[in-house]
Amino acid sequence: MQDREDQYMSIHHQNPQNPSSDRKSRGFTSVEALIAIVVLLVLLGAVMSTFYQSQKLYTSQHDLMEASQTGRVAMNQIQSFLRQAGNDPNNIGLTPITIDNPNQLTIYSDVTGAVPAASGLPMEATGEADGTLNNLYEQVTIRYDPGTEELFINVGHGEQLLADNVAVFNCTFYDMQGNVTNDGNEIARVHIELAIKTENPDQQTGSVNSITLVSEVMVRNQSYRFFSYVANQNYITP
Repeated sequence: MQDREDQYMSIHHQNPQNPSSDRKSRGFTSVEALIAIVVLLVLLGAVMSTFYQSQKLYTSQHDLMEASQTGRVAMNQIQSFLRQAGNDPNNIGLTPITIDNPNQLTIYSDVTGAVPAASGLPMEATGEADGTLNNLYEQVTIRYDPGTEELFINVGHGEQLLADNVAVFNCTFYDMQGNVTNDGNEIARVHIELAIKTENPDQQTGSVNSITLVSEVMVRNQSYRFFSYVANQNYITP
């Protein structure tokens, strides 16, 4: 009986002296907890940095996409009116294009007016061409203001904003021989350059990005003459 008591007392006195058992009972020490917090903060910082960079890239790409869309809408409008410049089925002898100043041009075409407008306003007449230029879309003015970087269009109802943040708007006019001309009756082809800037600076580089659109438009009233001219130039007598 005495032996059993001695054995029990021996085990009882040895357990508090076991370091491994002591650490398990205490859990994490303050140093271990601090290390875990530091590691967690480092990982969280890396995740947040990656997220922030991705967000900046997305914002920059979104701004560039919006600038591209604005430019394409404006370019399509300008192209459509330039293509019909000089439309003159009644042979009234109109001048297709006039260059009012380096930043403004007016496009003339007889495209409507034969059907009176239901509103009673002559300008809003529809139908076939009527031999006049006093209806909507028959005198279209495009004006660029380099000071405000805005592009305006007037189809007969007053100026409307066509695009803003326009860094460059330039039209170069060519005759059938490919020479630069400002004679509205000789213009056969128009080279258009349009550059649109992003609304905000690039968050990665700090600079403002821009997208440039370029187009070549054949003027309608000169198209047949142009192709006839090219055909004659390439014709070889057998």
